[in-house]
Amino acid sequence: MKQVKLEELPRETLIELARMYARNWQTLDGLWFRNVEAQYGLEAAEAKIQSFIEMLGNDARLLTEGEEIKSHDLFTRLTSRKTITGEDETEQSELKYLQVIRNIRDNDLDLFEKIKRLPKKARTGRTSENRDNTLLTYFRKGKLQKFYLANDQSTQELDFFSAARQLEVDKDTQRQSIPQDYYHLLGMNKKAFQLATTEEAPVTKMKGGRDTATFVLKFLKSNQIKHFQGYTEDDELYIKQVIKLIEEGGLPKQTTKTLQKELSKELNPIRIPGILKKNIPSEFSKEPVAEGAAQTSGPREVILSEYLISPQQ
Repeated sequence: MKQVKLEELPRETLIELARMYARNWQTLDGLWFRNVEAQYGLEAAEAKIQSFIEMLGNDARLLTEGEEIKSHDLFTRLTSRKTITGEDETEQSELKYLQVIRNIRDNDLDLFEKIKRLPKKARTGRTSENRDNTLLTYFRKGKLQKFYLANDQSTQELDFFSAARQLEVDKDTQRQSIPQDYYHLLGMNKKAFQLATTEEAPVTKMKGGRDTATFVLKFLKSNQIKHFQGYTEDDELYIKQVIKLIEEGGLPKQTTKTLQKELSKELNPIRIPGILKKNIPSEFSKEPVAEGAAQTSGPREVILSEYLISPQQ
């Protein structure tokens, strides 16, 4: 096969090659983004996208065929189903619900705080299009989360998207009284969840020095962090875990030194969890579990239930 130099190719071919390589890059970067988001948090991953856009400057338009885009637009495209799999957005993505949560957090802190502080075992009822009366229950045990839907005959486990579609309603939907068989259906869901959960794994603790950890500990216990309403429950739990780790001397001196440098120049509390996850190796806070097993340390909890009333009742 004859080799052809790039400079000998026509302009149309070069443009098509550039677009093809850009799509390949988008796919790889989208997968990278999801891995970084899972390990270090959304803020750290978005910071990477922003720095990349700044580096590209006007050349960022090449990724979207000349269209002017912003960092959030590129973030959405990089993590879209079409970018990563090549398929159309025929199925919902968890990013849709993540974006809803982030919009509430950024634009309505009071509502975000109210949602975050909902009591465990919260319950409600409404009319649905289901053929039978059903109860949808959201359970959690450690990091394991499951959804079950029960009617008077059986219980079935739902995936995240199926449960989300059941729960998603207009904000003006009228609440209905919960029928008497609620506890019977809840018992069925509880039994199914109990059968599905594994035994919790033991936790081992690490020891170490502390030196510059004093600054980091004081920073994380400050009112600025303690009373910030924009954190999710996972953010708050992670910060508490880091505090405990430092108090037990579980971080190397170099790590706390780096944290002191990073935290001292950060004024936005929402970025703190990302800084911690970026600089603290995951093995320092990871619970040892059997390979392939879910991290299910902790009590079984009923987070919320919704009774879906059939219109035929």
